[in-house]
Parts: sequence; C-alpha cells; structure tokens
Amino acid sequence: MFELTYFTANYFKKSNTKSFYPFIEVVFQISDKHYYHVPITLQPMVIRFTGGTR
Repeated sequence: MFELTYFTANYFKKSNTKSFYPFIEVVFQISDKHYYHVPITLQPMVIRFTGGTR
C-alpha cells in the first residue's frame, strides 16, 4: 500500500487563491514492478484523477 500526499495550501496561498483542498491524499496499491505515473489536475475547487499509467 502506498500513499502520496500533495500539500496544496501554500501553492494557492502564494497566488491569493482560495482553495477547497489544503492537501490531497492518494492511496493506491501496486502488485507488480512496473513504474506508474499518478496524474492529478488541480484547480481551486476541483481535483481530477485521470487514472494511473505505466
């Protein structure tokens, strides 16, 4: 089991943008030895997970 934590509050604070998400946690499981990319598109009030790719 793996967990990625993206701390986004400072990113939005620097641009004086209010955000719904102070951080984002993504928990996932990998059962092979491939390399995976975890893409996230972040806007102040929206998160899009586009699915992992390898």
